[in-house]
Amino acid sequence: MSKLYLYTVFHGSLQYSAIPEKDYEIILDRGFWQILKMSSDIGVKLGFELTSWTLRLLQELDPLFVKELKSAWQKKKCEIVGSSYSQTIFPLIPAEVNKYGMEI
Repeated sequence: MSKLYLYTVFHGSLQYSAIPEKDYEIILDRGFWQILKMSSDIGVKLGFELTSWTLRLLQELDPLFVKELKSAWQKKKCEIVGSSYSQTIFPLIPAEVNKYGMEI
């Protein structure tokens, strides 16, 4: 019987206008930390897709989270899926703006 391989990626962007800034800490504690913990607890490699903007904010809010995320990635317990600086719909904005967002 062949093995079943599953993979999932969690999209983590705090840039949505519907998320009030006062809720960032809650999302970090109840969402991001729980996903990272789950990755270690169940032994399944999970993916995190994070914008650079969100990563910078996470570093300000909770440097330990970014440190643990980096450690989990180095131990191959999770994957980091790169993204541009901000959450954009690439076909709807000029190519030079997309390029600059990816360079950041």
